[in-house]
Amino acid sequence: MRQTLLSASLLAFALTVAPAALAQAVQSGTGTAATSTTPAPSATHGMASGKHLQQFKTESEAKSACGSQSVVWANTSNHVLHASGSKYYGKTKRGGYVCETTAMQSGYHMAKSGQ
Repeated sequence: MRQTLLSASLLAFALTVAPAALAQAVQSGTGTAATSTTPAPSATHGMASGKHLQQFKTESEAKSACGSQSVVWANTSNHVLHASGSKYYGKTKRGGYVCETTAMQSGYHMAKSGQ
């Protein structure tokens, strides 16, 4: 009987304190995975090795952003890079124009020759 009262008291305490603590954690951004929200979409798409890879819709946007780096096409479904003039450059269903060095640092790799 005594254990039942203790359990009921703990449950009542948890139900009154937990919601306030969770709300505070969410507002302060320190919530756990269960309380945090999914980040909003941004200009960076695709993930490889836990890093974001910035993609560009057009080759000219990528060239102006990449500076002296080469611009390649990144296939985001398999993390393969395609050089300008190759068969799949700008052609895969999922992908975008990216800076080659940045993409390779993010875990992407160049396609085998002929691809």
